[in-house]
Amino acid sequence: MQRTQPKKKKSQKKARHVNTNRTSVSWDGVKEETSWCTTTTILYVLAFLVVLLMVDLYFFVEDPAILAQKVRFEEAEKARKDEIKAKYKRKPRRPTFDVTEEATLESLQQLITDMDDRILVVVFEDADAEKEEKKPAPKFHWKRWERIARTMPKKTAFKRLEAEDLPKVVRFNCHSAEAKAACEKIVQGAHNLPKAVFWKSAIPRFFPDDARTDTQVINYLAKQMEEAVNYLDTERDLELAVTDDENLNFVFFGADTDRVYHGIADILRDVGKFSRTDDQDTIDSVLDFAVEVPSMYCFRNFDESPLLFPGNLTDPNEIAIFVRETSVPMFAEWGPKSPKTYQTRKLPILFIAYDPTEDETETILEVGEKLSKEFRPKFSFTHLDALMNKELATRIGATELPMVLVLSGNEVKKQIDIENPEESIRNTIKEWEAAASLGEESFDDQYDEEYDEDDDAYYVEEDGDLDAEAGEEGEGDEYSEEEEEKEEL
Repeated sequence: MQRTQPKKKKSQKKARHVNTNRTSVSWDGVKEETSWCTTTTILYVLAFLVVLLMVDLYFFVEDPAILAQKVRFEEAEKARKDEIKAKYKRKPRRPTFDVTEEATLESLQQLITDMDDRILVVVFEDADAEKEEKKPAPKFHWKRWERIARTMPKKTAFKRLEAEDLPKVVRFNCHSAEAKAACEKIVQGAHNLPKAVFWKSAIPRFFPDDARTDTQVINYLAKQMEEAVNYLDTERDLELAVTDDENLNFVFFGADTDRVYHGIADILRDVGKFSRTDDQDTIDSVLDFAVEVPSMYCFRNFDESPLLFPGNLTDPNEIAIFVRETSVPMFAEWGPKSPKTYQTRKLPILFIAYDPTEDETETILEVGEKLSKEFRPKFSFTHLDALMNKELATRIGATELPMVLVLSGNEVKKQIDIENPEESIRNTIKEWEAAASLGEESFDDQYDEEYDEDDDAYYVEEDGDLDAEAGEEGEGDEYSEEEEEKEEL
């Protein structure tokens, strides 16, 4: 019997969920990813590189013909410069010393004898040659004078002079035992080295303390070459000489046939001005007192003036003593020019330091003026205002005012008894004379040790090098022409 299959029941088709409907699917929330290395990108990059290569070839790669021409030009220019260098060699370096020369003891003595009518400047310095070979040490003083000798011919005062008429500068080494003894004798002690001394008319002379810079030294040498005695041609010249309040003036009325007065004027020209006239009409018209011919007078702006020279006009020693004595005041206040002025007498200085506000000051100064006349042959008296010159008073030890001080040799410092000031000053002089005689130490040494450095630093105004001294100048191994021109300016 045939079995029939049962009919399957038709299942009912279920309705789909709205979210499963394919026709309404949206892909907005899914980011579409594309590749950057596409054929188009690669073609663009290759095209840019080709363009860049063509630009570089066009603008930056030279034409071989132009490049070859440039190379030939550079070679020709180099050859031309080499030819110029070979033709014009560099100027050799200027030697350290080519104007001044070094003298031995024998040659120096000969130079002093031969150069009687020409200024000879000798620069003394202790230089150890062996030490300098191992470790070079600059000779500052020698180099400074080398510079001065080079500059001198360019100055107006020397331009008209021939080379053989200019001051001659030589160097002298004081290192050897024999030379050292000579140096110490000339410069008055080894502590004064290095030092420059000049000879004129075979007489050694020192440069003044106020000649510090190169310009001041050159001007001083120029002054030394001027005529020592100024002839007064007119009444106006004579009137200016006798009324000059700035300088000390010595006037010789007469002919000075033997030139004795001229010789003293040449030696002591730093003390004051020296003049001469023998025109009787000019003398009578200017002076209100009778003048004998020949005679010599000193006209000054302190103490008694004019002063007639009472000695022998043919004796140079008497004239020199008169000039030195009349150039220093009897009892004046210590001031900026006092160190140079008082050095002229070469005698010990007696200071009376005081307080100008005290009542007893006037009495003390009257006593000092009285004693200055009595002790004039032995001392140079001066008074010091300890308030106006407080720094100087402190340096010399004037601390208990009023005081009397003698600073030469064995120093003596005493406070003045205001009840008996004369006795205090006399006792100080006696104590100093008992401690040492006047000849034990010259005033030059006393001045150098006590006043030179300090007083100049306090009173004198530098004008620029001072050079110092210049470590004052700071010169090196080479001093160029440009530096010389700057120094000259």
